[in-house]
Amino acid sequence: MKTKILYPLAFFLCTIAVACGGMDETYKDIVRGGEINYVGKPQEIRAFSGRNRVTLGWKPPVDPSCTGFKVLWNNRRDSMLFSLPTTADLDSGFMYVDIAPLETGLYVFHVHATDDQGNQSVRVPIQMATLPDE
Repeated sequence: MKTKILYPLAFFLCTIAVACGGMDETYKDIVRGGEINYVGKPQEIRAFSGRNRVTLGWKPPVDPSCTGFKVLWNNRRDSMLFSLPTTADLDSGFMYVDIAPLETGLYVFHVHATDDQGNQSVRVPIQMATLPDE
């Protein structure tokens, strides 16, 4: 009677011991460089066109680690960095920046929030055209 219970129990325990790996085995290859820390992304992106310029606006994230923003355009070949303004400068809750001078055309802008350690948020794209010269 003991052997009827002992052999299946021993087989079950050996199977579990051999089959179980570490908890991180399933994703270890994906996160070789360590964890990725993202900053909160800008919210409610807005764009306004002008003659040879575009004004972008967004609500800064509530993430306390956010210290600035990076705007990319022209297939991410051009960029500008902006620091996070004080709360006194954000009366409407929006932050506005001018991107100028630009050639007449259609642009896709990507806005990232950044922190002191170089971490970035997920890109938020927005498309806008500049007004032509008359």
